[in-house]
Amino acid sequence: MVVLYGLTQVRTDFNQDLFIPDGSPTDEYYQMAKKYYEVEGSPRFIVNNPELDFASEEVQYHLLDYYDKLQRCYLCDQDWIAANTLESNYMSFNLWVGEGDCPLLKKGYKGFQKIVPPDIFYRCFDVWSSDSSNRGLYWGSIAFNSDLTDESESIVVRPNSFDTMWKPYIKQDQKDRTGKIIGYKDYIKRKRIHNASIDGV
Repeated sequence: MVVLYGLTQVRTDFNQDLFIPDGSPTDEYYQMAKKYYEVEGSPRFIVNNPELDFASEEVQYHLLDYYDKLQRCYLCDQDWIAANTLESNYMSFNLWVGEGDCPLLKKGYKGFQKIVPPDIFYRCFDVWSSDSSNRGLYWGSIAFNSDLTDESESIVVRPNSFDTMWKPYIKQDQKDRTGKIIGYKDYIKRKRIHNASIDGV
């Protein structure tokens, strides 16, 4: 019986790495290739700056410029970024507000407006982040401080319905803000390097 069970666990798998001597030039080549020329992945960009006001016009315009250049691979010899792979809380939130989904800006952006008005930034953010089904929301990728200055009121969403109400801001669960945004993480996919000798960086 033991033998029969053992046979059910046998897998057919051929791995050429098993035939390469450790420490050999060939082994060193394969290790370097795995490290630097692996298949496409998600580079991570981390920003952590408690001094910045992420709701301000200046910072928001800088963010838009940054994301534009990142997605276009600005000043790259060739385009190393896979199209439409950016995962960014700010860009998703900005799009959501611009489309008129925030109760405080139901008509969305008008004319040349491109950013969330600073005076309603966090109140709109609270509505957007309260719905985990919102496209592009990665709660674990945002860092907050404990500053709730000038936030005596905030929009929240009742757990069992989708109407909004006004009330003093109170932290209720792990997905409630503890304060202002001080940092975040973004992800974007790079293109696969098919041939390192031709497509080297």
